[in-house]
Amino acid sequence: MGRLALILAFVAFVAALVPSGMFLGMGLGAFAATTGVLAYRRRDANGWSRLAGAFGLTVALLALILATGRFAMTWWAVGRLTEMLA
Repeated sequence: MGRLALILAFVAFVAALVPSGMFLGMGLGAFAATTGVLAYRRRDANGWSRLAGAFGLTVALLALILATGRFAMTWWAVGRLTEMLA
């Protein structure tokens, strides 16, 4: 489960950086963060799997922050353009 969290987090991070992947980055980032928390909280897993889950959670939160920041900036820019054109 830790590997899955890492893979999802890196895909979300790449999607957040791609111009057309903002919403995919937000969705995958949320899913990867949840998977990372679940992987970290498993007591029966070995240390590397738990560490991979924690690292996946960290990268997923970075991807979520990037994608959400891009969304907020886009929303602000569209609002400013509509004010200027009205």
